Amino acid sequence: MTSSAYPKLLSPIAIGNSVLKNRVIFASVYTGMARDFQVTPQLHDFHVARARAGVAAIVMEPFLMWGGPSAHVQVAVHGRDQLDDLRSLADAAGDHGCHLLCQIQDPGRGYHGTGRKLFAVAPSALPDDLSW
Repeated sequence: MTSSAYPKLLSPIAIGNSVLKNRVIFASVYTGMARDFQVTPQLHDFHVARARAGVAAIVMEPFLMWGGPSAHVQVAVHGRDQLDDLRSLADAAGDHGCHLLCQIQDPGRGYHGTGRKLFAVAPSALPDDLSW
């Protein structure tokens, strides 16, 4: 791929109050590198490597927005415990001109295990027909 084939790909673009250095966005992927709801050194290095490679923005894997029973291999954003590591990651990516986009997730009644999810936070007490 040459820049002449895609003349705008490597040019800056303004989105709201931010300017991305190019139009290369790393899409969200599940890494499984978080532990105990925290950013690990491995997760930090994974994203900083992409920032160093030149992407303008990274869509982070889903972050949990509620406490309670859940997978411990996702970063949580429901308390202040995670802020220092998240700030460090954002600063390190920013050092390479890369923006981080966080997507928050609450699976609601959705459940990937066996049986019914009894601890769901959802707008309805009715079971999710996909979770049985």
